[in-house]
Amino acid sequence: MRWRWLVAGLVACMLCTAEAPGQCTACVADPGCSSDNGFPTICPATLPAATVGAAYEETITFFLPAQVVDPGSGVTADLNSVTITSITGVPLGMQVELDDDDAVYYPSGGQTLGCASICGVPLLAGVYDMVIN
Repeated sequence: MRWRWLVAGLVACMLCTAEAPGQCTACVADPGCSSDNGFPTICPATLPAATVGAAYEETITFFLPAQVVDPGSGVTADLNSVTITSITGVPLGMQVELDDDDAVYYPSGGQTLGCASICGVPLLAGVYDMVIN
């Protein structure tokens, strides 16, 4: 009897894995994403809610201006490159895939927009703050 439950459990796990998307759909950056203050930003600021057990896929766009001006001092800084080193707080069952394989963006070279696909099947309910470093 235990043997049957073990086999049934393994088959269920394989089916869950087979139904879960292996990769997110390639994202396309939103050309309308920018900021009023000229600083880097993410669009949208908040993603639509997901449902536990249901497939989910959304895209975020990040705006990386070639230059940033400090409003207090007026000092201008060029953003030569921006490297995404980690993404934390991703809900269990979900994954994040960037549009740039090496996670390095070059705003001063014209790469002022990037994007990420968030996809998967959320396994637990809750509010999650994903942090992109």
